[in-house]
Amino acid sequence: MIDVDHFKRYNDAIGHLKGDACLAAVAATLAEAVRVTSSPVTAERNS
Repeated sequence: MIDVDHFKRYNDAIGHLKGDACLAAVAATLAEAVRVTSSPVTAERNS
């Protein structure tokens, strides 16, 4: 779980649709940053 600092202020000022898009962009960036291409669990499943 993460906390996007001051997000409520952004969401209230810009609007909820833009806020949703912002959160989607944050989630995609985090997912890309922590993506693991190989791990013991993945290797075990692919055997």
